[in-house]
Amino acid sequence: MEHIPISPESSLDCNTFLKNLHLLTGMTVTLYNSKRLWVTSCPSYNCNFCKLLRMNSEYHTRCRVNDTEAFKFCTEQKKMIVYKCYMGLYEIMIPLYDQDTIYGYLLLGQAIEDSDASRQKCLDKLRKSHPDTPEKILRDAVSTTLMLSEEKLNAIAQIAKIYAEYASEKNLITNELNGLAYLAATYIREHFTEKITNAELCYVFLCDRKKLASEFRQAHGMTIVEYTNNLRLRRARQMLQKNPDLNINYLASSVGFSYQSYFSTLFYKKYGMSPTDMQRLYKEEIKNKEKEGETT
Repeated sequence: MEHIPISPESSLDCNTFLKNLHLLTGMTVTLYNSKRLWVTSCPSYNCNFCKLLRMNSEYHTRCRVNDTEAFKFCTEQKKMIVYKCYMGLYEIMIPLYDQDTIYGYLLLGQAIEDSDASRQKCLDKLRKSHPDTPEKILRDAVSTTLMLSEEKLNAIAQIAKIYAEYASEKNLITNELNGLAYLAATYIREHFTEKITNAELCYVFLCDRKKLASEFRQAHGMTIVEYTNNLRLRRARQMLQKNPDLNINYLASSVGFSYQSYFSTLFYKKYGMSPTDMQRLYKEEIKNKEKEGETT
């Protein structure tokens, strides 16, 4: 018999909790606080399906509307909800309790019903939302998305609910939402377009640099710089969606980057294309919509 060493229960923290739930279910696990603000996710990157959706402002907005409806249901009914989003993906939202008070939410997603019909429907919707995207990219986005039967989805939902209740009992998540790492992340989200230094954060939260860096990385799975840059890049993409004519140098400085070259390098690494290429893509989308409007 070969003995397999298992980490003791005492080693569990919020980050490990989310990672374990992701490994167990295969679904992306996202933690929100009581104000419905994103705190952290595992894995930290979006699946290919959602990456495409986020590049279309109209469909990305619909995604947020679905989340809002799920939040509302969980808050009012005080129970878990399992549903399909407008793109046909399975999602599970679970409210987190401290006594009778909701202090956060867990969202598990995104999975396609394991049937040829459901896969085809998702592919058709992607084609409609991204008419200029190569077919191979669309098919890859669908084929690499997790597939679940309804029976397995139900089993995952029940296990995740029990797991969430255990995490609440052991304070694996409450510390994350109320601790230094969460407070620092909240501050960064409110000031990321400004110059933010570790020294400034340590002054604001009366802590030493080593403690802040360690707790932040443990909670969010990335450094403060990486977290800040992700917020900046996300805002830059949103600004390009609204106004593709923006000057790239102005765009970089508007979201907090001092150097356009550094901004462009990070942008390419995150989205797989340069700011200029994405700018061109959004301009083409606008032209296509205008042409459709002229023909109708």
